[in-house]
Amino acid sequence: MIQLPYYEGLTIDDILQWAKRHNNGSAMKALPEVEKEILKLPRAYIANVIHTLVGDPFQAWADARINERNEKVVSDRDMTIEMDTEVAAIFRASNAVSGK
Repeated sequence: MIQLPYYEGLTIDDILQWAKRHNNGSAMKALPEVEKEILKLPRAYIANVIHTLVGDPFQAWADARINERNEKVVSDRDMTIEMDTEVAAIFRASNAVSGK
């Protein structure tokens, strides 16, 4: 099961366009032939059908859209943080010890 947030780049149209291009549209065969009928289906259902049939490539595509959006939000809202180099070194060392 795949959980997709409602982000730009992850609309039903985006999902369907990706599915049509991937592997000659093989996942589209599991959906109704008439696009008007597909658009009546819940977004989560469409995403899960495609994810079930395609797996990791669809997950990677979705993850890339999510990461792009998150990076844009951080950049647009100036949410990056700057750490003192000594504090950053301690932080990295504690994460290395804890396996994070």
